[in-house]
Amino acid sequence: MGKRWVDIHAGQWFYNEIMEATNYYLEDGEPLVAGMTYDKFDSPRIYEEFQAAGQATFTLPEAVTPTGDNPLYVFIDGVKTIYKSVNGNTVELYAAPKVGSTVSFFMPGKPALDADGRPVSAGGVYYYPSYTLNFGGNANLEYYYNPFDMKYLEYLYAFGRALKRANVQAAEWTSYADKQELLKKYIGYRDDIYAVDPNTGTVYVPYSLNNVSLQFVYTAHDKSNGSYKLMKGTLKATSSSVSYNDRFFPDAKMTRAEGIAFLDRLRQSFYQRFTDAEPPKGSFHDIQIAYTGQKVFRVNGAFNTDGTDLVVRVDAAILSKAKGEYTIIDDRTVLLAQPLKDGQVVEFIFAKNRSKFSDVSNTAWYYPHVIALEMEYYNAEAGRRWLLTGRVATEDDALLVPDAFMTRAEAVSLLNRFRHWGIQKFKL
Repeated sequence: MGKRWVDIHAGQWFYNEIMEATNYYLEDGEPLVAGMTYDKFDSPRIYEEFQAAGQATFTLPEAVTPTGDNPLYVFIDGVKTIYKSVNGNTVELYAAPKVGSTVSFFMPGKPALDADGRPVSAGGVYYYPSYTLNFGGNANLEYYYNPFDMKYLEYLYAFGRALKRANVQAAEWTSYADKQELLKKYIGYRDDIYAVDPNTGTVYVPYSLNNVSLQFVYTAHDKSNGSYKLMKGTLKATSSSVSYNDRFFPDAKMTRAEGIAFLDRLRQSFYQRFTDAEPPKGSFHDIQIAYTGQKVFRVNGAFNTDGTDLVVRVDAAILSKAKGEYTIIDDRTVLLAQPLKDGQVVEFIFAKNRSKFSDVSNTAWYYPHVIALEMEYYNAEAGRRWLLTGRVATEDDALLVPDAFMTRAEAVSLLNRFRHWGIQKFKL
């Protein structure tokens, strides 16, 4: 089952297009389109669990008022059911659930929006929900995991669905001072993956599983006698501050940065569909093996024609453009001064550390998309046409204005340039 959005439903005129784009993934695992994060609500987001003890009435910590845009859902052991009535903070079911079953009450909340339909952020720092294993208080036990050990397998279930274990290398747990940054790399806003710190036995789960009962099957190593023991139980990973990314916000206005990020993902999908080459990015390390007499090399990636930030190496020796050891023909072609022998290794290393747009910081979330897209162009009758242009451009400055909203004229112009680029680049 693919990704779903809380606010996208069958029957909406854009449903098929959005869901198809949502579940189209690039080779790096990123989706073609992404949602918008939010953490502030006009109507509360609620998730509460109870262990059934023969009752049909349950009391929530606060009064709730289900509405069309913030309904109340009830689940019994992960299976959706219908409630009979809601009165303040009391919810009555039609029948008492089986004793011992888990009864969950969930309201998705109504995100706070600004005048442009975009979610308003409460700010702050987010922490992935976590739970540290205590092995029943037995100090001799420690967490054990070996991906190649078929006898002691590990499983984590949420709502009856198994989550995937992130393949975090042991060295990364010690090399990252901020574990949250490491978890962003592996979990991000996915809801189907978890991670375990082998040094502390701490289980980390997605933001969306905060305060949710999880079934965990894992292995403990007994330090006193060297034996291994299969453990299982229910745990709740909790966090004091989380954000969510399960809504698309279809009516929100799109910023220029968001439009550019989407177009760059679309560009990557074209390379993925029509070539075997990696999509050119703002940085690359292209390795080629020369044939006898070869001097001209076509590089998989664009670079500055003045040679800035480009490193050319032959058999690990760096060549000098200033000394005439190579010449740049165009932004993808290099001519060496001397022909090479068969089998020599030629490396082209490029790391673009700044955008041509002065208002684009190299720490901005959209920076990788901008520097990749601004290197693409197509040839027109009037000369070279860059795929990405700024809103304001002079001889001395170029502004992308990434946080401004994209006008209809800008969107059509950008898409039309992309159409020309795709036809010329891939002979469509």
